[in-house]
Amino acid sequence: MKRKILIPIDQSEREFSGTVVSMKDETNPNPTREDLNKKNAFIPTSEEKETIPMTEKTFPTFDSSLFTGTKNDMETNSWSITTTDSANVKANDGLAIKTFASSTQKPVQTDPTPTSATLSPSARSEQSEENRTDDLPTRTNRSKASFQDLFMFHDEQLTRGPIASGQHLVGKDGKLTRLNGEPMAYVHYNDMYLHGAILQMGSSASNAQQPEGYDPALGVTGFLPQALEFLQKAARAANAQQPSGDRDGRPLQFGVITVLGGADHDRLTNGFVADPAPGMISALQRLGLAHVKNGYNIRGDLRFVKFGVRISPVVFNHLGYISGLQVTFEDAETYGTGTHYIYLHRANDIGGGKSDHSLAEGRTQFQAKALSDEFGWWQAALELAGGKIGTIESTLGGTARIGRYALLHAKVARSMFSKDAVETILLDDADKVKNDYGSMAQEYRANFATTLLRTAFGTLSKRLNGVRLDLADRADLTQRRLRQLTCIESVLRTLFPGMPALDPMFMDLSDERTAIASQENITQAKQFTIHDPVQTKPAGPWSLNRRTRVTTASSFSFGEVSALALGQRNDEALERAREMFASARALATSREDILEAGGFCVLDIFAPAEALVEADKPITKLMIETVSQVLANAFKQAGSDKVLVHCHQVREDLLPNSERVYIRLTEDQPAHNMLMVSTHDAGVREKRTILTDPNLDVIEDRHFAHVYAYARLFQQLIEGHERSNYRFAEEDASLLRAYYRHFYSNTFGSQPNLILGGSNRPLKK
Repeated sequence: MKRKILIPIDQSEREFSGTVVSMKDETNPNPTREDLNKKNAFIPTSEEKETIPMTEKTFPTFDSSLFTGTKNDMETNSWSITTTDSANVKANDGLAIKTFASSTQKPVQTDPTPTSATLSPSARSEQSEENRTDDLPTRTNRSKASFQDLFMFHDEQLTRGPIASGQHLVGKDGKLTRLNGEPMAYVHYNDMYLHGAILQMGSSASNAQQPEGYDPALGVTGFLPQALEFLQKAARAANAQQPSGDRDGRPLQFGVITVLGGADHDRLTNGFVADPAPGMISALQRLGLAHVKNGYNIRGDLRFVKFGVRISPVVFNHLGYISGLQVTFEDAETYGTGTHYIYLHRANDIGGGKSDHSLAEGRTQFQAKALSDEFGWWQAALELAGGKIGTIESTLGGTARIGRYALLHAKVARSMFSKDAVETILLDDADKVKNDYGSMAQEYRANFATTLLRTAFGTLSKRLNGVRLDLADRADLTQRRLRQLTCIESVLRTLFPGMPALDPMFMDLSDERTAIASQENITQAKQFTIHDPVQTKPAGPWSLNRRTRVTTASSFSFGEVSALALGQRNDEALERAREMFASARALATSREDILEAGGFCVLDIFAPAEALVEADKPITKLMIETVSQVLANAFKQAGSDKVLVHCHQVREDLLPNSERVYIRLTEDQPAHNMLMVSTHDAGVREKRTILTDPNLDVIEDRHFAHVYAYARLFQQLIEGHERSNYRFAEEDASLLRAYYRHFYSNTFGSQPNLILGGSNRPLKK
């Protein structure tokens, strides 16, 4: 069978020289994937080969100097003469096939297909080294195409920077620079400012130990997907309010600030080297940040995944660990052109631990100092743009304790937090603590007491005076997303004051804040102060600087809202109110009806704004207003003397489910009351046998030694604070000892005739 080969029109026929282009490949006949076309960004798959046209108009050209020995720049449309010479056919067939393979494997600029994600780390780093200058995300000239890799590194040293040589920054020019001055200058030069942020301290607050993935009932899981979800929601909501940026014309940028234990930090950053796991791909696909083709589901090949987000390490601490990530979204129309940041602060070598015993090691001062130096990055970023922290999420663990002391060491001002900022301490349900934790229940309750004392009465409470404390169930992911919503809402209210879309539905924002402040003043009492009961040289007193609340959440379908508005389910509303009160108070004690109603409660109702105006949705603003009164009456009948109802219309993409109306209950509960019920739930008067004489016949009078286990445990925690050699911890030790003296006297640990809270309040008359 003869084949037609196109040759140049001015090419004169000449005798074949006898040299035939060999098609024999002298390389490895079974190359691995990494060996195939290392420097080519596009390798056609079987599906893509079928779409490549093979016509004369699109057939690839080759240089005519291969025949004449001189350069020929003839156009492709001048090829017309054909020949059937067998030798030339063989030679030209080989050249044509090689030229076609070369031309089809050149990088496609308009629609890049991600192949570097399938290469080995070394091969991928070679591509990054060659193209890093062009691939660096810029604010003014961002490519419209999707990203080929989820992670981009500035150097082959992927997850570690220079060790023991100060902090380092990857600037916008892609070069690693040592920090020689204050972070403010570097933040200003590299446009690393922040308009808002969320602060997380501890594994439970950040979900660092949770596997990355997507759960249909819970949403995306794992630290990185949830951090990207927050940045995505904040950027989209801010861009919808003000696409032109802030008042200075700068793009809007947001951040996630996280304090992690050493093990969690290593697990997270070491995962950047490997290819994204299927769980990560699934989470990004759910967030709309990854476009996944069928080839990935069949073959697991990352060439079939296009990412809509890119993450790059940009800040390294003095030990070379990653402390800052840069996040760039591809869709500038939806998220704006701003660059967002995730700060990863490594608190210690390993996990922080739930106990305060580690304070006695004397390392707290150095750990807090190192963290405070790293905090300078986001402090400068927030100060530069006038940004605010909307929410703090913390836990009972040692990592959160070090993070709080670092906030004190860094002198983070109260003005850096929004007016509606809240710190949420994540706890386990008291029934779970008592039933599942078994012998560790006393340790858990002791740690709960020290954490609440330090944050509500101690040294940190003076710095964050006015930032409310909420106690919430850490297993409730619905509440977590509602806290994200309120954080974004709080930050946007600061950025765009007076925006109608950010105001409450039925009152002014000032009225909402004034109502809460009024109730706090009404319910203020002298029992909110802890006094040292000793007669000689008492320490203190310590006032309650931060009001404390317990919180829980629920939701209603649109049909249930309509039924409530028509007055058809008042009994169910009352039962729901009682269940929510019981769920919130169960965070402090496992015994029902022990903790009475607080001074007041706040009921927040979150309705999707789009559903309120759409004709095909069965809810309206009038229905929400009617339902708010029905629920207020139900919660009042359930035991609360004062119910404040605040209704919010929010973007549906900020809600966990856009087809439901969410309600959140926060009940004001005095901290000293929760401390009392929690301590008694731990078995404060239970004795433990620590020594028994052997059961020998020669021993007539056997001796038994019994001690109050909780008393000895708490005494160790106090001594740990006293021996910490850290000023703030030593000040808190005096507070802890005053609390201890309300439950144990110096006379064999007997119960003093005192009630915690206030001065000289006797247990018995």
